[in-house]
Amino acid sequence: MKFVRVAGLALAALVCVVFADDAMEATKGVFTTQIAESGSALDGLWVSNCYAFEGTYQVRTFEFVLDHLATITTISYPDAHCAEQPLGSTVISATWDLGDTLVTEEGLLAYRLDVLLKAGPRQELTTVKQVVHFQNQSFILGIGSQLNRYPERLDWEIHFSRFNPAD
Repeated sequence: MKFVRVAGLALAALVCVVFADDAMEATKGVFTTQIAESGSALDGLWVSNCYAFEGTYQVRTFEFVLDHLATITTISYPDAHCAEQPLGSTVISATWDLGDTLVTEEGLLAYRLDVLLKAGPRQELTTVKQVVHFQNQSFILGIGSQLNRYPERLDWEIHFSRFNPAD
């Protein structure tokens, strides 16, 4: 009788392992697809509108390439149309990770976006916590005062449009 009980427990444990392994294998593709689809939403070149910033005007681009790499370029202009000769530019290389969603103060769905870049006078590695709200072929970033906290509202004055060389 003891042998039957031990054999029964061993068989039950084996069945649990097989079912758990099958469940993990079945969901593995689902999670990979969701992550890949979320990441691909950012792939490509995004260009901002011309916006005022500390006495000048700027256009910023985000180029999301390869596997979570990005180049962020900011060009400063003297005029409100960003049409005159640029005053200068800054290029930053970064890595990024698009996370899960949250709801902004405006009641809109946004994704958490972690951007790792070198910042400050000593060029220390810093993770900037940002949110991104997607619209039709454009996105809006959050506006916040702390780099280590996800913004709760969106910056409606700056929007980024997907650059399409065919346009």
